[in-house]
Amino acid sequence: STFDEIKEKIEEVKVKDVQKMAQNIFIKDRINLSIVGPFKEKNKKEYSSLLQELG
Repeated sequence: STFDEIKEKIEEVKVKDVQKMAQNIFIKDRINLSIVGPFKEKNKKEYSSLLQELG
């Protein structure tokens, strides 16, 4: 594929296409959170809240 062909395919993507894909990927019962670095127990509620917002 040439650059122009790839660019054309990208430009064909619509907002509804991205939303549909996101709904298939971000399923509430399957969302996980990975933390790199020190985990502070006092922030556990904040992390849980973040997951709830995503789901």
